[in-house]
Amino acid sequence: MINYIDNRYLFDELFSELSMWPNTHLIKKRLLNFSNVPAYFGFVCEGRKGGTINSFINVNNKEIKKLSLTCSLSFYDEDGIHYENKLLNFTIDLFVVLKNSNSTEDHIIMGVDEFILYLNAQRNEEAKKQFDFPSLIPCQLPPNDFNYISEGRRIKNLYFESYNGPVLDIYFEDELKEVFAITRNSLAFLYRHKLRVFEEIELIGNHNYHSQFSIYPRFNNCISETAQGLYNFWERIAFVFNEFFPLRNNTHNAPSYYKYFTEQTKKIDNSLKTINFQWFFNRLKNEHDKLSKMRHPTIHFNPSSTPSGMRSIDLIKHSYNDLDKTKLLKTWNEEISFLKSELTKLSEALEKTLLLIEEWAIAKSNLKEKL
Repeated sequence: MINYIDNRYLFDELFSELSMWPNTHLIKKRLLNFSNVPAYFGFVCEGRKGGTINSFINVNNKEIKKLSLTCSLSFYDEDGIHYENKLLNFTIDLFVVLKNSNSTEDHIIMGVDEFILYLNAQRNEEAKKQFDFPSLIPCQLPPNDFNYISEGRRIKNLYFESYNGPVLDIYFEDELKEVFAITRNSLAFLYRHKLRVFEEIELIGNHNYHSQFSIYPRFNNCISETAQGLYNFWERIAFVFNEFFPLRNNTHNAPSYYKYFTEQTKKIDNSLKTINFQWFFNRLKNEHDKLSKMRHPTIHFNPSSTPSGMRSIDLIKHSYNDLDKTKLLKTWNEEISFLKSELTKLSEALEKTLLLIEEWAIAKSNLKEKL
């Protein structure tokens, strides 16, 4: 435990940070619990300061501490004039990550809401390491053997000099990275909570068990949401293809992945149906179709399909006593494994996208030369 008297400099720094954005909301929230607070424009932490810092939890190689502070608060108006009355008994409990010699990050001061978000993010990072989640390698810096932007610009300079669309700028790469990150975090939720959820399902028909906290409905929906994230990434890949080899000219709406490859295989010459093209095309009736069916309940309601709508509601519709728990848990295990394998394929997909675009560009250049 660290006391105010043991490290006055540290505590004074923390007090000062509470008076600055984005931390002032923490004191404002706490002031709602006091009845003798004047209408104020700002506040200052003053004398009679005290506090303690205790270890709370270690997560992802970071130590989160519990911070308890006491002080007097002085209030001032819009002109900076201080009121005579002060709040002498102000106390606040917070969470803090302290900067240290091995880190360049500043102090992170958190209320309980921020702490929950921070803890969740750090737990996700732990899960990604524990379960060996892939990275989006073509979009990493420094460049690896294959880098999406540098390789794409090389192809553009050789074969598409007039192209000025968005897919080879940094912002589109950020788009890919963001879709990937959101999907990976969603998958991390599934891996982190799987054991708890499976135990809940085993007890679902036990009327002696009552809990006000059940994760399985959220877990069930998250499977569909993770599939949606993966599906979104493949839609962006179709957008990249359509920028260089549009399915139709003079249209502002890019086709879906399904439509692009379904129609391209009917249009293009057999010489363009390379191994890389077949890699994308063969997904249509396999992985892509499976992703589409998994994500569909999140987007659409269809009474003729199973499930017709949200997966959690479909689970509720079945009598818990009639539920085949073994089959359900087997299905969820298989779905989660499939989602992870799909996440792993996205790096390969970006590389093959540019390989195929260059193959088609070379083939079309050779055809022009012959003509």
